[in-house]
Amino acid sequence: MENPYQAPEHSGDGPIDDFDASGIEVAEPLFHNRGWLKFVGIMSILYGVLVCLSIIGIIFGWIPILVGVKLLNCSQSLTDGYPSMNTAEVKYGIGELSSAIKFLGIFAIIMLSLMLLYFTFIIGLVVFGVLSSPDF
Repeated sequence: MENPYQAPEHSGDGPIDDFDASGIEVAEPLFHNRGWLKFVGIMSILYGVLVCLSIIGIIFGWIPILVGVKLLNCSQSLTDGYPSMNTAEVKYGIGELSSAIKFLGIFAIIMLSLMLLYFTFIIGLVVFGVLSSPDF
C-alpha cells in the first residue's frame, strides 16, 4: 500500500535547483541588521542594570539583561558565521535571537499582569474610598 502522506518526488528542473540546501540565505536580513541587534542588546543591558538599582527591580531586572546578552551573542554569531557560511554558527545566532524573543514575551506577560493587578488595586481603593465616605 502506498503512503498517501509521502512528499512528491522532484523532477530535477525548476527554481528549486537554485536553492542552497544549507538555508543560510535566510539569515541575510539579520546579518545586515546586526549593528541594530548589538545596539538594542546594549540598551537592553543598560535598562536592566538601571532597573536592578531598586530593590524591587532586582526581581525583574535580570530579564532585560539576559535579553541583551542574547542579542549581543546573536550579533556576534552572525558577524562570525555568515561571511564564512558557517551554518552552525548562524544557527546558534538565530537560536539566541529566538531565546531573546521568548524572554521578551515572558517579560511582557509579567509586566501586563502587574499593570492589571495595579489597576485593580487602584479601582478597589477608589471604590473603598467612595463607599466609606460619610456622604455616600
